[in-house]
Amino acid sequence: AVDNTFMVELTASGVFGFVPVVLIYLLGAYACVHVALNPTSRRTQLLAGTIFACLVLIFLALQAYVAIGEKAPWIVLGLSVALITVNRNEAAAAEVSATLGGRQAH
Repeated sequence: AVDNTFMVELTASGVFGFVPVVLIYLLGAYACVHVALNPTSRRTQLLAGTIFACLVLIFLALQAYVAIGEKAPWIVLGLSVALITVNRNEAAAAEVSATLGGRQAH
């Protein structure tokens, strides 16, 4: 029996089903690394590191058992993509605050 989520996905749905699953994981990892390297705050950087660590641990766990239907990997992937939005919103809020602060100083 195959006890690896990625191998099961590859054999069950072929390359066309396997590639999107791998791309989703890569997108989540990219989002975390991008925010960790370009954070708008220390809090966002720590959040990116935490979510990235969870992604790595889930990736390693998926090597040992079949869990394509479990919720935890998908929740962490969703959080990793939402992290980009949080980082952008913090950057936009800082810009607005700087702009309003500059106008009030005049």
